[in-house]
Amino acid sequence: MPEVSPEVSPEVSVLIPCYRCAATIGRAVASVLAQTMPSFEVIVVDDASPDETGRALESLRGDGRVRVVTLARNGGAAVARNAAWEAARGDFVALLDADDAWHPRKLETQLGFMREHPEFPMTAHLHAFEDLPPGKPERDAGFTEISFRAMLYRNWFHTSSVILRRDLPHRFAPGKRYGEDRQLWLDVAAGRRIARIDLPLVRIYKPLYGVSGLSADLWAMETAELATFRGLHKSGLISAPSMWVVLAWSIARFLRRLVVVGLRRAR
Repeated sequence: MPEVSPEVSPEVSVLIPCYRCAATIGRAVASVLAQTMPSFEVIVVDDASPDETGRALESLRGDGRVRVVTLARNGGAAVARNAAWEAARGDFVALLDADDAWHPRKLETQLGFMREHPEFPMTAHLHAFEDLPPGKPERDAGFTEISFRAMLYRNWFHTSSVILRRDLPHRFAPGKRYGEDRQLWLDVAAGRRIARIDLPLVRIYKPLYGVSGLSADLWAMETAELATFRGLHKSGLISAPSMWVVLAWSIARFLRRLVVVGLRRAR
């Protein structure tokens, strides 16, 4: 596959935040370099990892399509993604977590859809927790338009499946350690059309509900989500009655997750 010349802007910039990811970053980047669409760049941001991550990233620097940025202090995934976003040159930015991996036709399929449907400045697709089929995705796969209200009640977008237009004015909330992605999806969805392609084009390796499954982590995620809803209400995007309904629904989902995690830990 030809490398992207520094003088020619790639069509898409792939943003990968990286913290303590020495064991997985090679797999994630390899899944990008194996894409059937050649016009891309990869920006890996090492968020001040204290382990062997820096050494693992050194092996990636020889490929002209990969840029590695190292932050001086750990600021969280939102800060790392924003740093990569500001360094991006593509018309689109694609998000990938360091412990996930894409289908080889992910960019070709998703960007093809976005070129045909420019009314959607942000799209996502389905994900899988098992091996992805190696062949070509079905050409006639449909898509689901996700409303702002639907996104309030459920996060339909997994971060590693999202592509956005780079010129969108929104960014990840830099002060958040949890829920920064859900907040961005809601910011974009307010007043814009968003869609999910009905194909599994990314494999998720991280266990459901986070790596640790601890109740403290779940509560931190929940409080971040509740803060997002309160912010939307203050901005006038949702009414007070709607906010209380959404808050109650969010807390009910949190309690369900807490029970599920508790049952898993008891086994």
